[in-house]
Amino acid sequence: MPATTTNDLIADDPDTLETTAPEKRRFVGSTVSVIKRRKWLIAAAIVVIAALAFMLNPFKSAKPDFVTATVSRGDIEQTVLATGVLEPAKLVSVGAQASGQVKKLYVQLGDTVKAGEPIADIDSRNQINTVSNAQAGLSNVRAQRSAAAAQLTQAQLNYERQKRLYEQGAAAKSDYEAAESNLANTRANLTAADAQIKQANLSLNTAETNLGYTKIVAPMDGTIVAVVTEEGQTVNANQSAPTIVM
Repeated sequence: MPATTTNDLIADDPDTLETTAPEKRRFVGSTVSVIKRRKWLIAAAIVVIAALAFMLNPFKSAKPDFVTATVSRGDIEQTVLATGVLEPAKLVSVGAQASGQVKKLYVQLGDTVKAGEPIADIDSRNQINTVSNAQAGLSNVRAQRSAAAAQLTQAQLNYERQKRLYEQGAAAKSDYEAAESNLANTRANLTAADAQIKQANLSLNTAETNLGYTKIVAPMDGTIVAVVTEEGQTVNANQSAPTIVM
């Protein structure tokens, strides 16, 4: 008896063929559907990955950011780095013009001052006394002038009386000459008193000027670059006080 194969059975048995064919078609169709879904899923995954890669790409060119400014005329500055010694445009040594002890020092090294601002005070008691003496001397010579003026008035009256009497022959010539001499002397005394008043005024002005020298002030705007005097130190008229620079 010949051997029977599966193909022979399928071919020889129509019922078996009819039963197997639909199942085979269903299996093949199901396999094709699965393959198609996998392709779509793979394609979708590729699209998502590509989109993420594009969005997260660090080499993606950024939108240029422009900085704008209004054109205007101005100065161009050029900075040069160099070493050297700074020299002031103008250096002034402020010295003491009066002798005495420094009672107050108003500035320190590096301070900025304006013209007329105080720098130091010197003990001014001697200068104040000198001013007082000059004022007293001026008052004295003014009193002397007043006395000389009164004497001149009296001498003028006496001279006129003696002259009139002498012309009338009622007075001796010696009396007339004495009155004339006395008038000349009183006029000279008045002139001397005027000169003494001028001298006393000059003495008073000098004393007041010396008193002003006890207050040292800045002669100009500038910066203190050296302080060579301290409070309590005695200075003379030639000793330097703080030095300032413009």
